[in-house]
This record gives sequence, C-alpha cells and structure tokens, in this order.
Amino acid sequence: MFYDGEMPRDSHETLATTARDLAGHAAVAVRTVQLDGLGATDAGEIAIVDHSGVRAGTILGGAVDDALTAAAREQSQGARLVELDVSGDDAVAAGLTCGGHASLVVQPVDQVPGRWWDAVAAREPVALVTNLDAPHLGSVVIEPDRTDAPVTAPLLERALALLAGGRSRSVLDDGPDGRTLVEAMLPRPRLFVVGRAELAADLVELAGWLGWEGVHAADAADVAADSLGSRDALVILDHGLQATGPLLVDALRGRAGYVGALGSRTTQRKRREHLRGLGVTENELARLHGPAGLDLGPANRAEIALSICAEITAVRAGRSATALRDTEGHIRT
Repeated sequence: MFYDGEMPRDSHETLATTARDLAGHAAVAVRTVQLDGLGATDAGEIAIVDHSGVRAGTILGGAVDDALTAAAREQSQGARLVELDVSGDDAVAAGLTCGGHASLVVQPVDQVPGRWWDAVAAREPVALVTNLDAPHLGSVVIEPDRTDAPVTAPLLERALALLAGGRSRSVLDDGPDGRTLVEAMLPRPRLFVVGRAELAADLVELAGWLGWEGVHAADAADVAADSLGSRDALVILDHGLQATGPLLVDALRGRAGYVGALGSRTTQRKRREHLRGLGVTENELARLHGPAGLDLGPANRAEIALSICAEITAVRAGRSATALRDTEGHIRT
C-alpha cells in the first residue's frame, strides 16, 4: 500500500496548460507514488519537467529537481518508477522536516491522456492506470462516474475504490498482466467562507486543521462559483439576499460539492423564496444546506464551525452522520 495524502494546493490549471504546451516535446510528467520519511509532505504531487528543468508544479519542495531534470533527459518509451534518496540537509533546505526515500513515476507527457489533465485542471477526482511492464501502451483514465474504462474488472474496482477513499493514493498491483500502477488523484478540499461575521475566522482555522484550504471572502462578488469543484464547499455567512443571491444561484447549478448558508428559519425561508424568484428549481434548492451544519447543540462559534465542517465531511463522503455505534461494517481509524 502506498502513501496517503492530498493533492497540492495550487497550479492545477498551470499543470494542465503546460502539459498541453509541451505535447510533442521531450517532457515528462512526474508524480509521487511512495514516500518514506520526508515529514508531512503532500501525496499526489505533480510536476512537468523537460531537459531545462521543472516547468510547472513541484515535487518535495524542489529537493529532487536536479534528479528530475536528469530523468527527463533520459529516453524512455513510457512510464517508469524512479527511486530517490533525499538527505536530511537537502530535505531541510527544501522546507521538509527530515530526509527519506521517494518513489516517483516518470512518464512522457504525451502518454498521459488529455482527459486526465482536464480533470486535474477542473479539480475533479480522477484515476490513472498504467501498466509498467508495457509502458508503450500509455495510461487509462478512470473517473468516479464512468465504468466503461478499457481495463480489467479488478483494476477498475481498485481504481473506483481508491477514488471513493477521500484522499490521493497509489497502489502497485502485481497481476497476470504485469506490474500495474493505479493512481487516484483527489484535489485538496477547499472551504470558501463568504461574509464578515467573526465565525469566518473559526471556519478557516478549522479547515486548516482538517487539511483543507480555507478561503475567506468578505463579499460574495469575490468568489467565482465556476471555480468550485466537487470536493469544494461554499458557506454563506452574509444574510443579505441581494448580495449573495447570484453566487448561490451559480453554486447550486455548478459543481460545488457543498453549498450552505447560515441564518434563522425565517431567513432560510426568505432566502429560498428569493432564489426561486431568480429561477432556481426545487431540485437545485435541494442542494442548499440551510441552516448549515449538523444538530450538535453548538454553544459557541468554535462549536458552530465544528457542526458545519462535520456536515461538509458527511456530505462529501455520502454519509448520514449517524453515530458509529448505530452502524455496521468497517470503521476507518
């Protein structure tokens, strides 16, 4: 089993654009497969590298850039694993806490399907299946809602299971067809908080503790709904219907995984009527979590933030937030 973690927090669109720009050139896509030591580093890191060096993205804070450049200069027919040791001094200089060992997959950019780069740019979960013993075949893309990928049933099942796991993970399978690398790339969740209430700071802080990226926008106009992916959440603190209406309309019709809004029952009724007046359908309104949060009996701002983040977590996982003692099946610890 390979390293768990989250996608790095930036450069998704830049990575995809750079990969397209370098199509037909001697450039490689490098991805993290396994990390031992090296401190709290992100899994699923991606970099585009050519003979001149790293062109987009980052791996291990730049600690292995020279090795990646050398790997990019080597002629290769397809994906291959590269094993690198990182000294403590190099790790610390790159902002890591300690040295260690990294297993990376290095693959010609042209052999990574465009659909995978599209999903990365859109911050959508996506898996890549690569036969390392037949690298000339390239890779196969698997998305959560598509089951028609040209791979064997066990590999498809493995990829879909990894995509449902909530974090970026890679597994190396030794099957009858050879060594097959299954990589599930899931973007780091983002929580966008809109409004000037003091609760915004608590939500952003808690998001950081949860490993999410917290973003505070004082005004709704500062958030672009079309930038929200299926793993992103939007929480409206502002009770102003006119100011927040357009953003809510776009978010409810878009890809955002969670859309919530604070306010009393009366405010929620008025908000829903306002959104209906803007053309929002009942199916779209059903996506609105208002009042936002689970019924935990919160007594202060921090507990309100907890109830909201708990609901976001449950919605993202497709769970009902039932007490574990009242459920059956495997419990992830």
